[in-house]
Amino acid sequence: MSKLLNTMESFWEWTELGNTWGDSELDISKVDPLYCPEFEELRNVCISSINLPLSPKEINAFLLCMAFDSEEEYILDACREFARPDFLEILLQTGITFPHSEARWQMAELLKRDIPLKENYLRTLLDDSDPYVRKRANNTLM
Repeated sequence: MSKLLNTMESFWEWTELGNTWGDSELDISKVDPLYCPEFEELRNVCISSINLPLSPKEINAFLLCMAFDSEEEYILDACREFARPDFLEILLQTGITFPHSEARWQMAELLKRDIPLKENYLRTLLDDSDPYVRKRANNTLM
């Protein structure tokens, strides 16, 4: 198992939110990741994974970590600065429909970059069920 998946498993055990972390939307607002001693390591592992080939499960772990990091936005900032368009496209393919809105609004921010199929991804986010995601997607149009 990869370092990203191992670190996510350890973090997930700490959250006590259930047995699986990638299956569906859970109320992650019940967890303040900054209290977890392993969250900084998880965030750093995610950042070091930018531009690496990731399996579907690793992409889900990356996006979930982004969702937990949505207040500080370290992963988003690193993606803005370092991610190549091909990596962003792979992230967006899953991220625009990821169960956690805290990750989806960050996908709208990443669409400020020149990405293939940008309009299709943006259209999906403009129709999102979450008003904040729609707002961030709309801001990307401006």
